[in-house]
Amino acid sequence: MEKGISREEFENKMDFLELKMDQLAHKISQKADEVVANQLLQHRKELDEIYQAIQRIDSHIHQIDRELNAYMEESTLSPAKKIV
Repeated sequence: MEKGISREEFENKMDFLELKMDQLAHKISQKADEVVANQLLQHRKELDEIYQAIQRIDSHIHQIDRELNAYMEESTLSPAKKIV
């Protein structure tokens, strides 16, 4: 009757299994790093879009402020344009 595998063969298989587990852990770690990097790039893109929207809003506010100031100056200088 056979006893199974030898101690040396068992240790070799365990070493091989440990090596495969280490390789898998390394691959998982790399994949996680890639996911995080992609998320950071996406967040950066979203922040850039938000910043551009804020810049456009700021520009519109300044334009409205200039137009309002021009209107106020014009209405102060031209009494005929005042609403009675």
